[in-house]
Amino acid sequence: NLIGLAANGTTAMPNANEGILLWSATRHNTIGGTEPGEGNVISGNGGTGVQMDTWANNNRVLGNFIGVDATGRTVLSNGVDGVRISYWSSGNTVGGSAPGARNVIAGNRYDGVRLTQTGVSANRVLGNYIGIDVTGTQAVPNQDRGLVIEAGASDNEVGGSNPGEGNVISGNQTHGVGIWNVGTARNVVRGNFIGTD
Repeated sequence: NLIGLAANGTTAMPNANEGILLWSATRHNTIGGTEPGEGNVISGNGGTGVQMDTWANNNRVLGNFIGVDATGRTVLSNGVDGVRISYWSSGNTVGGSAPGARNVIAGNRYDGVRLTQTGVSANRVLGNYIGIDVTGTQAVPNQDRGLVIEAGASDNEVGGSNPGEGNVISGNQTHGVGIWNVGTARNVVRGNFIGTD
């Protein structure tokens, strides 16, 4: 699907708020997929590209372009974050170890990925390109941070030790990865490329 842009894949046709919102105990949904053609382009929207909020648990976001056009190379910003997981949402996976699971999360107005608020736990962010284009070589900056864990979000994983689990988090306008606020604890950042192609 093209969500927030016209059929040509390059012109914004914004939804006023989020591109996709998983909310209020929404569980076991899959946004995108790992096979060719299954990924969505979720760009140009007024709010966040993909938001999981208020007990949105065990969902998967796979193989999408979020904040870039259908070429995966040109900015088509969502108006807030690329992906946001908030308010007691847990067990969600953004990306994966297989190349087809990789999301390109770049060019967004604020953060590429934001995990925020108490109860946001056991989420995994794996194998994505955050702040760079589909080739993995050219910066397409998120306009603030690449990835943020904050406000009590705990026990989440960014990257991993197995092949393909590391993210490339590069080219963003401020921090690559930010972790802050009292109560934000036991998060693991492992096996990523941060600041390189």
